[in-house]
Amino acid sequence: PQQYDVVVVGSGPAGYAAAFTTASKGYSTLIVQGEAPRGYLNFQRGLKNYPGITNKSGAEVMAVLEEQLVSKGASLSKEKIV
Repeated sequence: PQQYDVVVVGSGPAGYAAAFTTASKGYSTLIVQGEAPRGYLNFQRGLKNYPGITNKSGAEVMAVLEEQLVSKGASLSKEKIV
């Protein structure tokens, strides 16, 4: 089985930020997100007051964050943990 330096359980903006930080610093990082990204942001229709973002849905922002995570070498797991 694959081993990771860091496992982040949760895929809202805070989980993605934590994973981005550890992956950027060179730690092998796994994000356990379940079937889809979670967090309140993912369900927002239009963001108007989010740092650096204008006129995007929460789902669009989460997709960009996910692309950034993968580009830094983080792995995503869609497995459900019980």
